[in-house]
Amino acid sequence: MPYFLDFSIIRTQKFLSSIYKKVIFLYQTRFFRCILVLLILTVIIYSIWKSTFISTYEHEDDVNIYEFVPDFYRRFVLNSCKTYTVTDLINITKLSNNNKNDTLNSAENPIHLISQWYYETNIRRRKELISVLYMNVINDAISKIHFIQNSKSCTVFNDIKIDKYFPTDILRSKLIIYYDENFNSNQRLTTNQALQYANHFITTGYTILLNLDIFFDQSLAILKHRTLFDKKIIFYLSRYEVDLSFTTGVKCSNEYYKGSHDALIFQTPIPNDVIEKLPFEMGTWFLEEKIIHELTQANYTVRNPCKSIRIWHVHLSQVRHRLMPAKKYLTPELRRQALRYPEFL
Repeated sequence: MPYFLDFSIIRTQKFLSSIYKKVIFLYQTRFFRCILVLLILTVIIYSIWKSTFISTYEHEDDVNIYEFVPDFYRRFVLNSCKTYTVTDLINITKLSNNNKNDTLNSAENPIHLISQWYYETNIRRRKELISVLYMNVINDAISKIHFIQNSKSCTVFNDIKIDKYFPTDILRSKLIIYYDENFNSNQRLTTNQALQYANHFITTGYTILLNLDIFFDQSLAILKHRTLFDKKIIFYLSRYEVDLSFTTGVKCSNEYYKGSHDALIFQTPIPNDVIEKLPFEMGTWFLEEKIIHELTQANYTVRNPCKSIRIWHVHLSQVRHRLMPAKKYLTPELRRQALRYPEFL
C-alpha cells in the first residue's frame, strides 16, 4: 500500500476515534442526556398528536377532489385535512339558548329517515358516514331509520365496527332494511322509489328523505313534540357545514344562500302523479329545484325553516366515486322561483 494511503487511513481512524470520544463524553453529561430525552419526548408527542388530530391516508385515500365535480361547481369545493369525532360533532352542533324552544307540547310524532347505505372503500369517507349515522342514531327525536337497498348485502353492521363505541343496540332498535328487487345492484336510490316506499310503509308522523352524509341536531325535537303541521306543508331544509373553512356558499343564511336543500320533510301520502315526475337519484345536482317545482305545482306549500330545524353536512374528505348527473331540470326563471330562502319555523 502506498505511504500516502496508509497515512490517510490512520488520520481518518484518529478523527473518528476523537468524534466517538466526544459523543461519549457528551452523553455522560447531564445536560446532553436531558436534551436527548426532550428530543425523544418531542417525537413521541408529535406522533400521538398526528395520529389523533391529523388525517392519515392509505394510498387509495389520496384523491383528486375535483375529479367528479362539475366545472361550474368547483369554485365551491375546497379541501380540508380535518377530521371530527362524534364528540366534536355533538359540541359543534349543540343548541344555544337562542335555538332552544320552550313552546313544545306533549305530542310524540314519529319521525322516519329514509336513505340508502353503501360500502365505502375510502377509509376516511367511511368514517365520516359512520359518524353521521352515529349522530342520527343517538338523536331521540328520530324514531326509525330506513335503508332501501338494492341487494341482499347491506354492510352497515360490519362497517360500524370501525368505531368500537358505536351504539349498535340503538341502531338495531331503529334500523329497518328494505331490499327492493326492482332496481339493479349498481343503481342509487331514486327520489320516486323513496317516496313510493314512504307511501306504502309509513302512515303516521313525518318522513324525511336525506343524503347519507347529513345528520340532524337536537332541534329536530321541534317537529317531534309539536302538533302536526298541515299535510300540504312540506319542509325542505338547507344545510349547515360542520367546518366552514372547506367550502363556501352552502350554509343556512340569507347572505350566503345557494340552495343546498338536503332534507325533504313531508307527511304521506304524496300523490302518484308527483312521484312519477321524480325518477332521479337522490343527491343529484339541482334536484331540489325540480322537487320544489313539482310540489308547488301540486298545490303544496314548501318552506325552508332551517333557522329553526338544523341539518349538518359532513364531507371534508371530498371523496366521490363518479360524476353525478348535473342536468338543470328547470329554466333559469323557474329555478329562481323554486328555491326557498332560509326562515324560522
